[in-house]
Amino acid sequence: MDTQTTGECMVWPGHRIFCGSNAFPIIFPLLSPVEAEEIIASFHVMDHPAASVTRLEILKARLGRPAKTESNLDTSTKMWQTLLVHSRFARYTSPTSLRDDLLGIMANIYWTFQPKGIFPADLPCELDKNAAETFHHLLCLNTLDALRAGRSVYPEADVYPSVTLADCEQCLATLLFHTKEKRREVFGTLAVVLGPLISLYEYEAKRPL
Repeated sequence: MDTQTTGECMVWPGHRIFCGSNAFPIIFPLLSPVEAEEIIASFHVMDHPAASVTRLEILKARLGRPAKTESNLDTSTKMWQTLLVHSRFARYTSPTSLRDDLLGIMANIYWTFQPKGIFPADLPCELDKNAAETFHHLLCLNTLDALRAGRSVYPEADVYPSVTLADCEQCLATLLFHTKEKRREVFGTLAVVLGPLISLYEYEAKRPL
């Protein structure tokens, strides 16, 4: 993915997680020690009061899901990617690690966007090129948004240039343009899903300094 449109240095904290051999197919990295500790401790938790099963039971069901598409990826890769992506879904985080939080954000975005048709019912590592690019654009947008909102929270944020509202707006525009050009069938849905963020940016742009 070409990150020049949003400033390569600015999005590097997120892009570095999924660059090189992890970019396509999209490969989620191993858990950090903090992630592993928090996830293991929450296996018995139900995600909301109406849930009938625990996170561990949901994860077991995901591991046993039937194959949705033909893929060149071997079974073991799909299995550990299922573990690494789904275990991060609905993870309750303390915002202390930008890397860990971005991985949690992207796992949540992926699974919550699936029922809306923005991503297919497959793993991130099974996405085609256009859908994978949508994932990377969303990663860049959420990296910029996290850095803009949390520079006082994430210790590593100080080594990167300050992110402005205009940077986030440009990244959002790039995401929408790419989707309209390459994935027109999901453009309308994505625009609706991102509506609250678009409205927030518009409100902040009009707000007196």
